[in-house]
Amino acid sequence: MGMRSFSDLQARYRFTSSDESHLKTILPIAGENSAVFKMEFNKELVSYKRIREFFPDNEKLEKHGELITEWFLMLFSGPFDANYTKYVRSIARAHVKNGVPIYYITDAMNFVRDFCISMIDDNVELPVRSKLKRSTNRIIDMNLGILTSEHLDRYVEKRDFMQKVEGGIIRFSKRFTQILNIVLMISLVLISIGITADIIISLLKIREIGVQNGVIGALGSILVLWVMIEITDTEINHLKGQKIPISAFIGVALVAFVRDSLVSTMSIEKNYITTVISVFAILLLGITYWLVKKKER
Repeated sequence: MGMRSFSDLQARYRFTSSDESHLKTILPIAGENSAVFKMEFNKELVSYKRIREFFPDNEKLEKHGELITEWFLMLFSGPFDANYTKYVRSIARAHVKNGVPIYYITDAMNFVRDFCISMIDDNVELPVRSKLKRSTNRIIDMNLGILTSEHLDRYVEKRDFMQKVEGGIIRFSKRFTQILNIVLMISLVLISIGITADIIISLLKIREIGVQNGVIGALGSILVLWVMIEITDTEINHLKGQKIPISAFIGVALVAFVRDSLVSTMSIEKNYITTVISVFAILLLGITYWLVKKKER
């Protein structure tokens, strides 16, 4: 809470020594009406829907009634100093600890205000009522400010904690993603080097396996290398902040089918059904790749 000392509260709510005197004038009247206040306040609490969560039996409700009556009398008796602020703040912490909704506090304080105003109207002569009401409103506002600000402080603390946790997770995720991207780039380079070596080996063995088989095998590896180049370029652009195009993945599938078709042509036992399916898949993927590429441009 921004106002930690009683002097801060006095300045904020314009609470003066005259207000203290006015409240102490009301104290005898408050003492005479304390029993009625306790009874009426308990009736107010019972009307709240969730009140049995906090007071499961009448004994606890009665005990709370005694504490609230003590607080009620201190509204007018004081002492109005740092100890008073500490006392009210302890009540606020108890509310927060027990999970009392903040709207229960504001509703209860509205009841207290109405009761005090009615008590003054019924027991004080007209010429002095207004100044006594003003002082009563100020002390109630001070109490309400402390009670509600404790809830707000806890909310801010939780929000700040969650923001720190969320920020930490995001920072960790970004760094982890960067590491994965680096690993991916290294893997792509190593795979590309391996494919290049395979192309060279296929060309060197062309006399052993035959020109046709050597050329087709090398061509298949070249297609795969072309895909690797596309994927590597895509990953580089991604590291620069660009989006990954869908066409890159379609291109991988397309080249895979083309390479499979080339390999199947070298097979002694040719399966024409598989070949037809591969050609049909290549056609569909080719059309899809063209349409997606056109859309991306």
